[in-house]
Amino acid sequence: MALYEITQNSIVPIPATTFAAQGIRERSALQRLLRENITVIAPDTYVLAEEYGEWEDTKRRIDLLCLDKHANIVVVELKRTEDGGHMELQAIRYAAMVSKLTFAQSVEAHARFLRHLGRDDDAEAAILKFLEWDEPNEKEFAQETRIILVSGEFSKEITTSVLWLNERDLDVRCVRLRPYALGERTLLDIQQVLPLPEATEYQVQLRRKAAEERQSQEGTSDWSRNDLTINGQKTPNLYKRHLFFHIVRALIKHGVTPDSILEFLPERKLISVAGECSSGEFREKASELRTQYGSTYDLRRYFIKDDELLTRSTFIVSEILTSRVEGAPFGFAFDRGCFHALSSDKERKSFAENVNGHLGKDGLWLSLLGNADEQRDGPGPPQRTARNIVNAVEPSFETQIRALETYRYLRWVEKTPHIFDLCRVSCLAPWRASARP
Repeated sequence: MALYEITQNSIVPIPATTFAAQGIRERSALQRLLRENITVIAPDTYVLAEEYGEWEDTKRRIDLLCLDKHANIVVVELKRTEDGGHMELQAIRYAAMVSKLTFAQSVEAHARFLRHLGRDDDAEAAILKFLEWDEPNEKEFAQETRIILVSGEFSKEITTSVLWLNERDLDVRCVRLRPYALGERTLLDIQQVLPLPEATEYQVQLRRKAAEERQSQEGTSDWSRNDLTINGQKTPNLYKRHLFFHIVRALIKHGVTPDSILEFLPERKLISVAGECSSGEFREKASELRTQYGSTYDLRRYFIKDDELLTRSTFIVSEILTSRVEGAPFGFAFDRGCFHALSSDKERKSFAENVNGHLGKDGLWLSLLGNADEQRDGPGPPQRTARNIVNAVEPSFETQIRALETYRYLRWVEKTPHIFDLCRVSCLAPWRASARP
């Protein structure tokens, strides 16, 4: 279809030209311009790499490697010739070679591409932003590989091949770039010639339907989405793995223990590490764990962002004077009457050292004590003086009771209200673990 210029008195045809005649080179000019303006040939598409060739035993390179909004790989093959050459064969070869591209590999390729352009953008963040994802999802990444052939014109051999490939559920598109000369300017007519634009969405729907039918027949992964409502709050459009996560988090929030949940799930569904930790700390600890088969866990399959980690408390009953409790270090230890029941300074000191050895940095020890100054009319818990406590605790803990030099408990408590009252028959006394050498 020709282009025309409307003047005051006539409609004047604009002469067609060629890229070669206009001095437009394929790689240094045309490819660079399309790289920076990819949406003119492929809307909702993002360029991952240029001249991509990260494979062994071949020097072949993809002109432009892209990604669409559905996280599908898009191979763009560019020719400035008048017939397209054998570009469809090249593109099919390239599509097969990148069909197993992972999210991590795409990030690496994009990082190299950005460095080559002199940009310091975060490659992973850029890809996630384009896809509108909160985190990488290998299962949803690169489910399909699309092909876009870009040329000044296409031979009958190419168009016939493309029609045949599309009938077999491939997604191959032909985009024609036809230059026109208007004085010293070059105009460009861009047309998708195959499939016809009005038929494209229909063909996409047919392919999706066929893919869903194959998945149903073959029993493959369930990619359906679900809405979840908990206590009147609706979370829409969740994949199965996200649905599972929201349900488990709600159960734990409402008091159901992880152990109870695991009675109905495989053990591998939940990974547990000791202590309260950030996402990075959890990743570091979990990387040392092993499955029942001796392999490491694929942490990409788990929800481990800071706002996704689930916290649970484990209470362990043990003879802590001499034994070592599995799972240390802990953040908190509660003694409900053991410390003051020990009769000698040596035993109490040993007890404090062992508690300290089980706590992490800034861990808290909370103890139930009996006050030696309390006058009793009947039986009660053992009673210890402040000196008994300080002598045993201070070598291992920052006691915060140095103001007790006169041991006038009532006055000390009045002056230090943020410390629990040591003056009652039964009281809670906190000590914070000191840094051990």
